[in-house]
Amino acid sequence: MKLATLAFLAFVAALALLILFIADREKEAGVERLSNYKIPPQAVLERNPDVNLVSTPNR
Repeated sequence: MKLATLAFLAFVAALALLILFIADREKEAGVERLSNYKIPPQAVLERNPDVNLVSTPNR
């Protein structure tokens, strides 16, 4: 019973450490929340007319 309690407390402590570590990294980066990052859209590549998609039947 004591081993299960100690394991649970170790898990909670590790979880708290992880949360505090992430919060510290966000603070150092000057970001309010990492989840608010927006990834810029990738440039749309121009389609080569000589290339056919694999799923497109050749007729």
